[in-house]
Amino acid sequence: MASITFLMGRAAIAMLRSRSLYSHRDLIEQFKTHIWDLIEYHTPALYHAHKTNLSKIDALQSSFLRELSISEGDAFMAGV
Repeated sequence: MASITFLMGRAAIAMLRSRSLYSHRDLIEQFKTHIWDLIEYHTPALYHAHKTNLSKIDALQSSFLRELSISEGDAFMAGV
């Protein structure tokens, strides 16, 4: 589980470093494409994961949006 969150964190950091080149909408789309792809690939492991491990993934998604100054509700309603 630690390796999954590590990979997700590295990908999120790389995306945030390039935020000056993309709009917020594009960055959210990239997050959904690259990070959520990792989540979907590891679904069996996540299905059996403890809540503390899942909270790390939630925290990663929240911190990504916080760095972009976007609320979770706005990102959800963006329809990207």
